[in-house]
Amino acid sequence: MTKNTEMFTPAQMLDTRNALVYKYGKKIITDDLDTLTTEEKDAKIYYQTLSKLLHNTAPETKALDQLSEFYIKQGVNSLIGLVAKYIVKIFWFIMFLAILLALLKFIFV
Repeated sequence: MTKNTEMFTPAQMLDTRNALVYKYGKKIITDDLDTLTTEEKDAKIYYQTLSKLLHNTAPETKALDQLSEFYIKQGVNSLIGLVAKYIVKIFWFIMFLAILLALLKFIFV
């Protein structure tokens, strides 16, 4: 009896992971196991296992995966989207401060 010890190529691992994300959504990357269904938990574990194998086989993919996961958690697709998101947050914070200062000036003057 011989075992099939043929490993996936890095391209096959990436394709399989992309297929898992396409089928189950980005939640298998970011969500905790407690919030997932049994099928999604299996997909998440399979995704994580494939990721570890991929990072061992092609170490240059690890940094890109970490960056992609960060973008997914932030709800953006690129660095430009991330910068835009924080510019909008800063704008609303400055508006809040301006309104607060105007109210304080109105009350105390």
